[in-house]
Amino acid sequence: MPHRPAFERPAAKPPDIDAYLQRFAWHPEPELIGFRDEDASREALSRLGATTWAAALEFLYGTAMVRAMGDPSSYAGARRSYYGGQ
Repeated sequence: MPHRPAFERPAAKPPDIDAYLQRFAWHPEPELIGFRDEDASREALSRLGATTWAAALEFLYGTAMVRAMGDPSSYAGARRSYYGGQ
């Protein structure tokens, strides 16, 4: 029995990719929303992925390290740290 893919790719590209992307003109980067055409969207989606990972790593090694939870502290100690002894 020959192997059949789980899904079939569309046989042809949209006839006019600019007209297709015009449906998503409300978005600043329509190729991220209308990703049907690989040639039009692959680069934008790749940039989105790289930017997302960069932001996640920046948060992890920046903000999250500063705000990380450590050993439990008492309410009085947490209050003193937050309010500066007020």
